[in-house]
Amino acid sequence: MSGVWAQQGDECPENWYEHADRCYKFVQHPTPVQRARIECQQDSATLVKVHNAAEHAFIQKILVMKTIAG
Repeated sequence: MSGVWAQQGDECPENWYEHADRCYKFVQHPTPVQRARIECQQDSATLVKVHNAAEHAFIQKILVMKTIAG
């Protein structure tokens, strides 16, 4: 996994995951930080900053699931 970004939203776009009124996109291709920021902006999103234990647990759960699923 190479990146996670998030955006506010009531309804998440396809292939995004919802948690606590935010939408998360998990990116599996290696991306330099500056390019990741640009891709985030193109999706009206930002690189993720984890704000609490629940958000951290959610991200870990999805990362494990995506690692196992390939």
